[in-house]
Amino acid sequence: QEAADWGKTLPSGSTRSAAFAGVAASWARADAQGAASWISSLPPGPDRDSSAQSLVFNIAERHPQEAWEWALSIANPAQSAQAAFHAVQQMASRDPGTARQWIQAGPFEPQVRAALEAMVTEASKKPRAR
Repeated sequence: QEAADWGKTLPSGSTRSAAFAGVAASWARADAQGAASWISSLPPGPDRDSSAQSLVFNIAERHPQEAWEWALSIANPAQSAQAAFHAVQQMASRDPGTARQWIQAGPFEPQVRAALEAMVTEASKKPRAR
């Protein structure tokens, strides 16, 4: 919480957003729910988007569904797509059908949707780890 409070003292901009993302990453590794609650409390904008993206990258392996939901909550299209790729990649290795459903339901441009589909197809060709 202290790091989050410190981040709020920084001037708006890329440095502040990067600081928020770092706080989210550290917090998510220790307490994913706490990090998610904090990110939910942030106002819409670059700081929240960077923090949410960081959360996705830190929880996707353990909680792919929640990571997907957070990826979709990111307003910045590029950051949302990057986060979605990561969440879909984690789900595709477990359940390609669910990953495809996510992609079809997601608000993506055709080229992003095609890239996501290609990733799922590739992941489904690999043997699953047990």
